Amino acid sequence: MIRSVIVDDEPHALYILEAYAQRCSDVEIIARCSNAFELSDVFEKEEVDLVLLDIQMPQLTGIEAIRAKLLKNTRVILVTAYPQHAVEAFELNVVDYLLKPFSFERFEKAIDKVRSLMPTTSRYAKSGLSSAESEQVFAGVKKYFDEEKPYLDADLRLDTLAQRMGLNRNQLSQSINEHGKVAFWNFVNLYRLEESKRRLKDATLQHLTIEAIAIDSGFNSISTFNSLFKRVVGMTPSEWR
Repeated sequence: MIRSVIVDDEPHALYILEAYAQRCSDVEIIARCSNAFELSDVFEKEEVDLVLLDIQMPQLTGIEAIRAKLLKNTRVILVTAYPQHAVEAFELNVVDYLLKPFSFERFEKAIDKVRSLMPTTSRYAKSGLSSAESEQVFAGVKKYFDEEKPYLDADLRLDTLAQRMGLNRNQLSQSINEHGKVAFWNFVNLYRLEESKRRLKDATLQHLTIEAIAIDSGFNSISTFNSLFKRVVGMTPSEWR
């Protein structure tokens, strides 16, 4: 798991970051701080892999906190509504720079960068699975998806799926990340994408709108569906149809 701390003085921003993090199978929010000074207590008690850090905060900005070494050598994703700090931020070796408002897809791209910097052993230390066992679990996951089609549930979550399959969330996350080479959310949406492609070509479903087919395939966001379809298939859903 990527043990993460959110630092932001705006409650709504904290809520958005935590909601996005919960959609990532291997991100665990271990603390929430309203300012950078509160990080000292967190670092004394917890092992931290990532800090999601706002820039504009009272008393001490995120940039100043990094320069003051308050974050030690922890990986940092800066979150801000102000683009003018980007050059300075990357000079300080932050992993990424998220400009508010940002989508979940943009958030996960930033998390992907963190994943690439973390050794697999540290990310899955708590799963209890060897690589071979993880591969067996992944084979079971694919079979379950092919036969039961859980991805059609727009509210499907990692914890829910793990419970249905008799696994814990770390085991499920490890198997998908290691052998599917994607995060849980992307894994599910790729199955939804294939389902939507099949339905778009189905002659008996031509009376349905593209939006209706996307929803019926498990997507709860039309923008996510359209962007994923274009990126993976190379054309829009209407062009495919």
